[in-house]
Amino acid sequence: MADRSALVLDTNICIEHALRLAQDGVKVYYCPASGSAYPILQDLISGDGFNLLPVEDMGQYIFDVDLVLISDCFLGGFADSLRDQGVNVFGASRKWAFYENDRAAGFKALKKMGVGVPDSEVCIGLKQVLAYIDSHEDKSEKDPAKKERFFIKCNKYRGNFETRAVRTSQEAESFISQSNFGPYLQDLVYLIQRQSPGVEIGVDVFFNGKDFLKPMAFTIEQKGEGNVTKWVEKNGVDTFILDKIKKSLIDSEYKGNVSFEFLYDGQETRVIDITSRLPFPCSVLQAKYIENYADVVFSTAMGEDVEVRIIDDYDFCTSITISTSDIITWRPIVFPKNLRDSIGFRRVVFKDGMYYFVPGDEVVCTTSAQGDSYDDSIERAVDIAKQVECNNITFSGNFSDEIDKIVEKLNSLGDDFSF
Repeated sequence: MADRSALVLDTNICIEHALRLAQDGVKVYYCPASGSAYPILQDLISGDGFNLLPVEDMGQYIFDVDLVLISDCFLGGFADSLRDQGVNVFGASRKWAFYENDRAAGFKALKKMGVGVPDSEVCIGLKQVLAYIDSHEDKSEKDPAKKERFFIKCNKYRGNFETRAVRTSQEAESFISQSNFGPYLQDLVYLIQRQSPGVEIGVDVFFNGKDFLKPMAFTIEQKGEGNVTKWVEKNGVDTFILDKIKKSLIDSEYKGNVSFEFLYDGQETRVIDITSRLPFPCSVLQAKYIENYADVVFSTAMGEDVEVRIIDDYDFCTSITISTSDIITWRPIVFPKNLRDSIGFRRVVFKDGMYYFVPGDEVVCTTSAQGDSYDDSIERAVDIAKQVECNNITFSGNFSDEIDKIVEKLNSLGDDFSF
């Protein structure tokens, strides 16, 4: 890879992927894709002090590198245009970036492909959301905790309104009305998903424009706490999801990672989220533990076949999320030097011999570890997390117990998704 170059377009979440490419010998031009009429340092400085070449104007390099990596679900049309001009692009196609960003469109597209989805309703504006929930709420159940939950997902503007689980129209009104939508409160589109049975699991897999690269990452995630991955060649996800979406990916010339979060109840799957990009923060496990990582990224973008090789052939790995409620203060992140390969950053600089958290995100870092079993990898990742020092940080103390319960339930449902 010493003669290869890549331009990484990042939304301040992908730096470990850029660093891994550089570690593998790729000349990496790194461009935090954050623009404003009034630039602020913390949006543009991440990556300073590392073996990356900072870029302010991505147009200067696009046609001079061997690969353009688009980390997030943006610029799908741009990726299509570059591919038409012969540029190797790792990233979503316009169509599939649209499916993630426009959740209503994604829900309809999956349903048309025959992929299972929860019972859902597309609503426009606050009034329709409240009317739908009010008409489907079980008013005979007096205990609020036993009422069915409705998952409200706003199209496009997740920074204003991330997915909310509510049980009543009153809860929905409180959340939506406080989301700073101003005069657009009655204009925005929402996808309302009914509560569905099953265990929530996920999959992350590379697609090279023709086929899925294996092994893939079969995952169990606890939001905001961590992720446990099992590397598998095949399981129920092939039949339930991947085989059904493959033609659409091929037709749109998708070349990148695609991920799904879904529920499984022993009989069928119901996809609750499309991820047409690298999944964060858990994709740090790809950058850390795929032995031939740069080969996989380049082969994916170039439409070539390659085996995904896992370091030391471990079947399991875990990432633990270390987060903070203080997203505005610069501060050092301290840990034993020998643990650097197990630490995953999102917004970071290396200055005067110190790693610094760059303000702007709740994720300070992740800690990662491999293991012969999932609980072994969790134990190792938690032990590393205990050695990270930074002001005002936290991580889940009972992550292992929560995962144990999910695995027990999942394994009781049969062999399709045994962990």
